[in-house]
Amino acid sequence: MEFGYYLPMAIFNTYGIKRTRWTVVRNTYCYDDQTEILTERGWQFFKDLRVEDKVATLQNGRYLRFETPFECQSFDFDGEMIGVRNEGVDLLTTPNHRYYVSNRRTRKKVWGEYELTPAEDIYGKYLYRMKRDAEWVGVKPKQTIDFFEFLGFWYAEGYAGIYQRKGGGLHYRIILTQDRNNKYPLDLFKRAGIKYTIFERKDGDCNNYVLSIKSRKIKKLVEELSKYGKATTKWIPDYIKNAPPEYLRSFLYGYFRGDGSCRTRGEHKSTHLYTSSKRLADDLQEIALRAGHVANINSSNYIPKEGSNSFKPTGPSYTITLITEKKYNPVTRNTWRKEKYKGKVYCCSVSSRVIYVRRNGKAVWCGNSELWDTVKQPMFEDWIPWGTSNEKHDTYIFGYPNGVVVEFWFRACDRPDHAKKFKSLLTTGVWIEEASEVDPDVKRTLKGRIGRYPKLKKGEDFPLEFWLETSNPMEVEHEMFSMYKWIVEPPGVVPSKPPLADHEGFWQPPYENQSNLRPGYYDKLKERYRDSPEFYDMYVLGKPGSMVKGKLVYYDFTRDKHVAKETLPWHKGRLYRGWDNTGNHPACVVLQLVSPNKIHILKEFHHDRMGILDFTQWVVIECNQLFEGATYTDYADPAGENKVASPVGGLTSNAEMMRDFGVNVIPSDQNWEARRESVQKQIGIEGGLLVDPSCARTINGFISGYSYAQIGTTGTYKDRPMKNRYSDVHDSIQYALVKIFRSESGRANALKMARQQREHFKRLTIPGI
Repeated sequence: MEFGYYLPMAIFNTYGIKRTRWTVVRNTYCYDDQTEILTERGWQFFKDLRVEDKVATLQNGRYLRFETPFECQSFDFDGEMIGVRNEGVDLLTTPNHRYYVSNRRTRKKVWGEYELTPAEDIYGKYLYRMKRDAEWVGVKPKQTIDFFEFLGFWYAEGYAGIYQRKGGGLHYRIILTQDRNNKYPLDLFKRAGIKYTIFERKDGDCNNYVLSIKSRKIKKLVEELSKYGKATTKWIPDYIKNAPPEYLRSFLYGYFRGDGSCRTRGEHKSTHLYTSSKRLADDLQEIALRAGHVANINSSNYIPKEGSNSFKPTGPSYTITLITEKKYNPVTRNTWRKEKYKGKVYCCSVSSRVIYVRRNGKAVWCGNSELWDTVKQPMFEDWIPWGTSNEKHDTYIFGYPNGVVVEFWFRACDRPDHAKKFKSLLTTGVWIEEASEVDPDVKRTLKGRIGRYPKLKKGEDFPLEFWLETSNPMEVEHEMFSMYKWIVEPPGVVPSKPPLADHEGFWQPPYENQSNLRPGYYDKLKERYRDSPEFYDMYVLGKPGSMVKGKLVYYDFTRDKHVAKETLPWHKGRLYRGWDNTGNHPACVVLQLVSPNKIHILKEFHHDRMGILDFTQWVVIECNQLFEGATYTDYADPAGENKVASPVGGLTSNAEMMRDFGVNVIPSDQNWEARRESVQKQIGIEGGLLVDPSCARTINGFISGYSYAQIGTTGTYKDRPMKNRYSDVHDSIQYALVKIFRSESGRANALKMARQQREHFKRLTIPGI
C-alpha cells in the first residue's frame, strides 16, 4: 500500500508530481529448459505455453484441477542447479526451488504431510518422497464403462478408416487383431454391445475382428476413430481424458489387454503398456494420473540387423509403466546431484503453488514460482483492488484520480551478477521481497538507482528516496540484521554493529497473525518441527538465528544453557586470549576463568580480510577500552610461528610480529582431538561454558556453522570441521582452552604436591611422633 497508493498520493500532494515508478525485486524459483508441464492440451515445454493454456495444479493436497496461471516466468540463468534422479523422479531446478515432499520423521516409519521445501535444504538427504498421484473427479460421458474398455482395446490393437469403393460409395472399416486363442475380445464386444465378424488370418495364428458397418452407431464410431491417427500418430481426445476415474481405469485395462504386459520382480509387480505413438504415450500417462495411478514413460529405438526376421519396430517405441505403491520409493542420498547450467529457466504461478511437471518421462508434483503469489497477488488483489491496470513484460501501470500514474516494475534476481541488470535503472523507490536471500551487490547497485525517476524539471525539488526490504528472519550475521535500527527489537541476540544512517526496521512479533489462522496452528507446527528447533525458532517464532549445515562438532551445545541472557561482567581478574593468527582471516576470543572449571567467553574479534598487524592493533585497542588495566595470557596457533618474508627484509613470523607489538603469544597445542575435547568437556559441565550474547559468530558456530562436511551424499562425514567463517573463532577458543585447563591442572597438581610435602614435613618434626 505504501508504494502502491499512499506514497504516490503524498508525492503528488506535496510536490505536484503525478508519475512515479516503483521497482519490486525478488528471487524466483525455476525449472530447466528440459522440464515440461501438464496442460489441458497435453504435455508442453514451458517455452511453448500459450496465454490461454490451463495447467495441472494440486488443490488441497489431493485434487487435480486445471487452471490458467497468474503469470509465466522466463529468466536467464548461469550457475549451479540442483537435481534429483531415480526411477520415479527427475528434476533439475534452481537451488532455492521448492520441492513438494514428505519426510519420514519417526522410527515408526510414518510419513509426514507433504510440504514445499527448498531443494538446497534437502539436498543430499534421504527419507524424503515426492507426491506423484492425485484425485480426479471428471465428467460422466454418454458411453458406458464397458465401451471405454473397448476404446482402450482399440487404441492398443486396432485401426479405423474410411475408404472409397471402386464401384462408388464409402467403405467403413474397424479392425482389431488378436491371438486366435484369446477369448477376451469376444467377451468385451458382447459387454460393449458391438457386433463383429471374425476373419482368420493366413499369415499367422491370429484373428481379425471386423466390426459391423451396418449400424449407424458404428459408422459414427469409424468416423470418430479415424480422426485419431494411425499407429505412430494416435492420440486421445478430451472427452475420454475428462471422464471419471472408473471409466479411465476401464480404458487402461482394455489397452493393457490389447498391448500390455505384467512383470514380477521379487515383491514388485509392474504393468507396462506399449505404443509407437509419442502423443499417445503422453496421453496414456495423463490418463493414468486422472485414473489415480502413476506412470513413467521410457522410449527406445529397435532397428533389426540386416537379414534378421525380427518383427521389432524400426522407429521409436514407448513403454508406459504403471507404478505400484511399493515402487513409490523415497529419494536416497546418491540420487542427488549438482549440475552447471547456463540457459533459460522457466516457471509459472498458480493458486495452490503446486504444479505437475515432467522431465525425461517422469512426472511429479512440485512447487511453482512465488513472484505472483507472494508479491503481485497481495499487491493487486488485496492492497490495490481499484484503478485500471495494464500488464506488459512484468511492468504494470495504474491510473488513479487527479491523473496520478504509478508504474510497477517487477524484476527477478537470483545471483550476484544480476546486479548489472539494474545499472541503468531509473526508479522512484525499490521494494525487495525476501531481502535476506538477495545478494548484497544487487542491493548496493539498487541503492544508487533510487530517487532518479521522475527526472526533475527546472525549479522542482524532489529529494526523496524510498527503500523497503521485507524478509523472513535472517541469520544474526547477515548484514541486514545489523543494518537497521529496530523500532521493535528482535528477540534474543543483539546486533553486533551500529545501524546505518536513515535505516529503521520493524521486527514482527511471533504469533502476530494468530487470529487469522485455525486454532492449534502453531502447536501443530511446533510438533512438526520438533526435530529441528533452530528452524522452528527462526521461521515460526521469528527469532534471528542460524541453520545447521553438516554434522555439528559440539552437538550438545544449546542456546538456553550456554548463552548468557545478559552481558557477562568482567571480574577484574586475569584474562585469556585465544588467537587464530594465520592467513588473512584472523580471529581472537577473550575468556575469563571464573572458577577452576568454569569459563566465560566475553568478547570475539574476527575479520574476513585483514593482515595480522592491523588485526592485532585493533584487538589491543578494543581490549584496552573494554577491560582497562587487565593482564592477559595469550595462546595462538602454533603455525603462527612459521617463518615468512618480512616487509622490511629477512624472515619473520606472525607470532613474532605480534610479540613486537607487545602481545606475547604462546604456541598452543596442535593436536586437534585434544583441542576439541577441551571445549567439549566444558560444555558437558554444568555452567562450565557460558558465552556472552554479543558473540554472534561463536554462538552460531556452536549451534550450526562449525560442523563436519558430508562426503558426497554417502551419509558419512569428514573427520575435521569445514574451514569457513565459523572455524576461525572456534579454533581460537580451542587454542586457549586446551592450554588454560592443562596449565590449571598442572598448577593444581603442583599445589597439591606442595601441600602433601608440607604435611609430611610436619609429621617428621612433631615431638613424640
